[in-house]
Amino acid sequence: MSNYTKSTDFASKDSLASGNAAKIVKGTEIDTEFNNIATAVATKADLASPTFTGTLTAGTASISALTATIVGGSISGITDLAITEGGTGASTAANARTNLGTVADTASNGIAVRTAANTLTARTITAGTGISVADGDGVAGNPTITNTGATSVDGRTGAVVTLVAASSQSASGSSVDFTSIPSWVKRITVVLDQVSYASGTNNGVIRIGSGSLATSGYVGSSTSIADTPTVTISSVTNGFGNLATSAAGTTMTGTFTITNITGNTWVCSGSYQRIGDARIQFMNFSVSLGGALDMLSLVATTSTFDAGTINILYE
Repeated sequence: MSNYTKSTDFASKDSLASGNAAKIVKGTEIDTEFNNIATAVATKADLASPTFTGTLTAGTASISALTATIVGGSISGITDLAITEGGTGASTAANARTNLGTVADTASNGIAVRTAANTLTARTITAGTGISVADGDGVAGNPTITNTGATSVDGRTGAVVTLVAASSQSASGSSVDFTSIPSWVKRITVVLDQVSYASGTNNGVIRIGSGSLATSGYVGSSTSIADTPTVTISSVTNGFGNLATSAAGTTMTGTFTITNITGNTWVCSGSYQRIGDARIQFMNFSVSLGGALDMLSLVATTSTFDAGTINILYE
């Protein structure tokens, strides 16, 4: 931009004497003045909607109020605007994030997790054992976590229970059966309460099985102690036994623990009181099954049951 500077002092001509050549106003002088005026006007900004070209140099100014819209172009060479003045105090995105305490976009969908200074990592909620997760990354909606009922106790499902009791059964017929025993079971307690046979002298055994009851392969013995005293040891191979009575009206009350020792091998130990013929009986046996135990039965081998209650508890 250029300012207008007058080239000819026209007013001074009035004081000159007549006949002075300088008193005459020349066309060249007037033309020079109009040219100066035209140049100044052409290089000055308009008051309304001015357009600037070249390099704009601004002095120091105090602006009390300003409403402006900047369309296009660029601004460079200015001092970073401080945070206290509404700026970021920086001229780069990284420095701005540092100053403002923010971090860069992870560029991945998911839940943003701060893993280091100025570092975000996208994470997703994932399902573990017994848990299902919907919308784990939060993109489609809020993550939903559901307990599917499985537990961490040997893979069993449902509520965590350390000891489960089956439904007790009355002792009758040739056997009392418990089926659908869960595969996670590692120990079974068999409980007899006043179980008796239909006739006086009878025998019975406890059998377990995988798919079907094992009727052989049991290794062990049963020891009977009478009040006289008399000790009788009996070896049995067709079940955990010998659950014997020798007189009519004799009942058996006791408990037996069957424990998984390894693989599909089970060990049984227990005792019962023979009420009616004054004997107590102990036994210790083992047997290996062809698969996971899923059934147990109290079997009368020489007669039938006619009274009493039997139940099992497993864990």
